[in-house]
Order: sequence, then C-alpha cells, then structure tokens
Amino acid sequence: MSVDMYFTVKLYLEDKRKDAVLTIPENEDGRKAMSIPLSFVPSITLRIGQLCNAFQIHWWLVDNAFDGSEDFPQGMDGYTLGQLKEVCEKVLRSRELADTLLPFVRGENVGPYLEWYFQDLRDTVDIIDRMLDIEGRYGGRMYYSTIW
Repeated sequence: MSVDMYFTVKLYLEDKRKDAVLTIPENEDGRKAMSIPLSFVPSITLRIGQLCNAFQIHWWLVDNAFDGSEDFPQGMDGYTLGQLKEVCEKVLRSRELADTLLPFVRGENVGPYLEWYFQDLRDTVDIIDRMLDIEGRYGGRMYYSTIW
C-alpha cells in the first residue's frame, strides 16, 4: 500500500479593483506569459509540501486532527500543526520515543526505525514551518489530502 500526502494552503484572491490581474510569466517549455483578471481566479491552492508513505504522520493526523476520518481533503489549523511539529521534534531528539509517539504502523511497535523514517519527520517540520509562515502572512486555509 502506498500513500501520497499533500499539504496545501488555499489563498482567496479578493480584489475589488476591476483591473487587478494575476500575471503568469513565460516558462521554459514555451508557454506564453498571460495575465488573467482576478475575477476569474477567486482562489489559488499552493502545494507547500508532499510526503510519500510517511504513515506515522498520516495516522497521527487522522487520530489527532480529524477524529478518525479519512475523508480528504481536510482543513487544518495552526494549533494542530504546532502539536504535530512538537511531536516530530520530540522523536527527533529522543528516537526511542518513535514507537510511543509516532508509530509507523498504527498500534504496533515495529522499531528500530531507519533513517528514512526520521527524514520524514524533518521534512514534516519543514512543511509545517512553511505552511504556518504562508498562512500567517497571507491568510488562507490549510489542508491535508492523500492519494492512495
């Protein structure tokens, strides 16, 4: 079983000026630059981070943030992301806490954990920092979703 995990922030582009535009520059593939009236683009979704098969993070979110629900996407708040960041940092400081705080397999002890497990935790902390920064500066709504 494999799961792709996406962390996004949806920004709402509300501008009362009739001439406000979203400008997209030309890219290397030859797509021409374009300017789109903001009235056509009420929101944009920024993909802040992606993990693959970080089940320890997925199950923590399902159990602690979404009341056991796996109906995605799910909105998240800064408090919950802060809690997840704290748990990741605790396990990174004291690796023996992995099975207790962030078990890879739900409800089972499968340690010892390899380096990829801890890299997922470091990546999660980085993703959370970026999400909170963007949400703090621009507002919007934070989401988590998966593709199995």
